[in-house]
Amino acid sequence: MFCNRCGAEVRAGQRACAECGWVLPADVPAGTIDTGTTGTGTIDTGTTGTGTTGIGTGDDPGDGIGDDPDGAADPDGAADPGERTQPIDVVTGDVADPGERTQPIDVVADDSPPTQPIEVGASFPPPGEPPVRTPPPEPAIEPEPEPEPEPEPEPEPEPGPRPVAVPPRLYDLALDEPDLLRDPAPAPVAVTTAQHAPSVAPVTAPTTEMPADAPRLLDTDDTLLGRFRIGAVSGIGLVTGMAAVFGMFPRVVAIRTDAGSPAFDTGDWMVADLGTNLPGAMIVALVALLVGVIGAGFRQRWAAGLTGGAGLAIAGWVTLTIGLAERPLEAAIDAVGRPTTEAFTVTITRDVGYWVLLVAGALGVVTFVVSLASAGRDRARRGLNPWIASLGAVAAVVAAAGPLIPEGVATIQDNWSPGTGGLGQPTWYVVGRLVQLGLLAYVGVIGFLLVRSYGLGLVIGGVSASVWLALSTLVDLGEAPIGPGFANPGSTGPVDLHAVTIVGMTALVGLVVVAVIAAVEQSARDSR
Repeated sequence: MFCNRCGAEVRAGQRACAECGWVLPADVPAGTIDTGTTGTGTIDTGTTGTGTTGIGTGDDPGDGIGDDPDGAADPDGAADPGERTQPIDVVTGDVADPGERTQPIDVVADDSPPTQPIEVGASFPPPGEPPVRTPPPEPAIEPEPEPEPEPEPEPEPEPGPRPVAVPPRLYDLALDEPDLLRDPAPAPVAVTTAQHAPSVAPVTAPTTEMPADAPRLLDTDDTLLGRFRIGAVSGIGLVTGMAAVFGMFPRVVAIRTDAGSPAFDTGDWMVADLGTNLPGAMIVALVALLVGVIGAGFRQRWAAGLTGGAGLAIAGWVTLTIGLAERPLEAAIDAVGRPTTEAFTVTITRDVGYWVLLVAGALGVVTFVVSLASAGRDRARRGLNPWIASLGAVAAVVAAAGPLIPEGVATIQDNWSPGTGGLGQPTWYVVGRLVQLGLLAYVGVIGFLLVRSYGLGLVIGGVSASVWLALSTLVDLGEAPIGPGFANPGSTGPVDLHAVTIVGMTALVGLVVVAVIAAVEQSARDSR
């Protein structure tokens, strides 16, 4: 016989197909199962006869139905012909009609696995013919997955530059002594942003406060120029300059007398009468002051130093001018004290220019003191060359000491002892020239040794007036020019510069120029 599913040949007594595993009906000959329309299943064996199904189980001997004398069912599963049978429907289990053809089948307990259900209306091939094999469905072919792209290899890092040996660094006061002069805490800068509205209503601009470490519009590191603002240094510098200008033109002192032939000079003295190159020296100092005021408005450190140095130059120029103005006054006072046969009257007047110049000198000192707030360390910039700074400080001392060298019968004490040696110099004259020369040495030493941009500006502003006095005297500019400190003690005739003064001034100017060039180159390298 053959399998009802795949058509493979099945041996007698085999319960399942060896090819597809289909469970076969037990001991049912090959044929056709036709349930018709009523759902009643019959077994057609190809012969005439009646098929019945025993309903006895063989467990109850008294019921007379399907009893087996031995108490067991036949091994082949068919009932004995002599047994009482009842026709039943093998599909639904209902009792069949007596007229239907049946095959006696013993219904016994079977431990075999349940059979597969048979499709109603399925037909078998005629006896003796092999069943038609239905090929199994072909498995669905799944598309092969696309290969994933291989990750690109990461580029190898390029080798970095080899370390370069750094030469030993020279001593730098700005780097090695950061606590010498500290910067004040930078004030926060308020940035205002205006938002324009299409309406005519006024717009309120929100104001935000920038942190101290954010980039500032007003930079204090000599790298950026921000908005110009008049600060303390710029404001006091402007007032000092205006006072100096007003003091240059009015009359400084005046002497009047009714004596017929006085032994002293009379008349009016202006600034130019005390020294023909004094107005030029003041103009040079005022130019330096103006440049410093403008730069200080942009918060530049070198400009603050330039303003402070110009203030000290104006203060020294004022003290020297006042000392020179006291010389004719001292001569008139000395003549009145001498015995004479003629009675006369002397009128001494210290006019408006005298007092305005004193105010300008005091304001110059105040300008320098205020500018010290910007004398801190320069950020993002190295200090000046210490060798240039040291030589510059020495040159400033030599230039200031040159006018103190005595000449002729004078002694070194005549520089600070008025009236000795027969010179008869007034006290204010001695004090004025010492202050002027002392400030010249001070700005040179302190300015150079600071090795900072503020110090360099301090040197340039502080020596401006003295350099002009020395240069104009050296070339005999004007009728009666005077040098720094007026003249050496004991000198007579026209004022001539001492050789030490010439050497010191030349070295000072040259080192200032070298320091400026070095600072500019250093700033250009740092900004790259």
